[in-house]
Order: sequence, then C-alpha cells, then structure tokens
Amino acid sequence: DVAAWGLVRRRVLWWVGMTGIATALWLIGPFLMHDLFAAVLPRFLDPTGDHPPYSRLHIEVELREAAVLYGGQCEIEALVHGAPVEQLHLVSRSPRGQFHTAMFRRSNCSFFQILTNLQTDTEFWVTDGHARSYRHKIHIRYTPQISWVEVNTVYPTYTALRNQTRKLGDSTLHVPKRTTLSFKINSNRPLSGGTIELTPVLGGDKQAVVLTPVAGSNQAVSG
Repeated sequence: DVAAWGLVRRRVLWWVGMTGIATALWLIGPFLMHDLFAAVLPRFLDPTGDHPPYSRLHIEVELREAAVLYGGQCEIEALVHGAPVEQLHLVSRSPRGQFHTAMFRRSNCSFFQILTNLQTDTEFWVTDGHARSYRHKIHIRYTPQISWVEVNTVYPTYTALRNQTRKLGDSTLHVPKRTTLSFKINSNRPLSGGTIELTPVLGGDKQAVVLTPVAGSNQAVSG
C-alpha cells in the first residue's frame, strides 16, 4: 500500500525515454543515415562475414564470381561512386602470395585490370588504400582443355607431294592411302600422356594411338 511511484518515476521515465530514443534512431536511421547503417547493420546480422569499412567512397566490382580454365585470365572492372578517387589497386591473394596491382582508368571513369596465368583459386578485392570493395573469388577449372592440334603429313612417294605441317581446324582432313600422320596436341595444363581414338568411317574396329610427352614442353603430347 506504499505509494512508491513518486520515488521511481524519474528513473522509469528516464529509461523509457532512452529506450524510445534508441528505438526511434533504429527506425529512422536507415533513412537519415543510409550509408552508416548499411555498413554497421550487417555486422550485427553476420558478425563473421565480409564487411568493408565505412567510407563515403563505394567501390563495386562488376565480376562477382568466375570460373577460369587453368592458366587462363580474368578481367576485373571496378565502378566507384560517392566520392572522387585518383587511383585504385587490385589486391589478389592465392597460395602463391598476395599481390597489389594498379588498375587502369577507362573513358567512362571505371577501372579495370586483368589477372593472367591463373593456376590456383584466387581471392581479390579493389581498394584505394582506405575504402575497399567486397572480396570475391575466382575458381579454377582444372579439367585439361585442348588448345590446338598440329598435324605433320608425310605423303607416300607415288604422290610426289611435299610433306607439310599445319594446324588442324574444323575441316575434314583428306589424305591419300599409305600417308603417315603425326599429331602434336597442346593443352592448357601439363600432360603426362594421352590417346587418340581412330574410328574407320567404312566400318571396322577402333584403333588407339598412344600419345607421349614432347621433349621441351610439359603441355604437349605427340603420336
């Protein structure tokens, strides 16, 4: 029956007021301070995620994720807005180490750089030294791909034709009987060997030609 409201009123009203102010800030903050909340709020929702530091400069990478053939290349383009920037750098990280490379500016004020000879999965981001983009990954496809096929044609004596070496395209290869064909195949990855399967057009069993490594090149085989 003791009238205690007079004793606790100020403290209760103070806490209610502070709670109301904090709630109001969280409700109207995303509209009044969009950039700040966009940088802070994800840290509460995903504490272990990738969160670039707050900055007026926003760097967006056009390439989100890529799959590149072993030994291939990947072009990366960065767009900036919110603040002027003179120079951007591409930071790439892989088991081979971490590298900083200056990016080139295009006429539309975007920046680009090309990562070449990619052999392992690579993580990269773009930065001006303070602000940075999100981190992105380039995955390497390790399945060997044939780069080119070279064929050396040795014609029989009765044809009086000169021997020739040429790159094999999509066209059909026509040769006289008893012609000797030597194939040299180059890949985008080191090769330890391979086979060519020959199927007679007029019928008959398949034949397999064993391909062995070419001296002086670990990415080419011949047979």
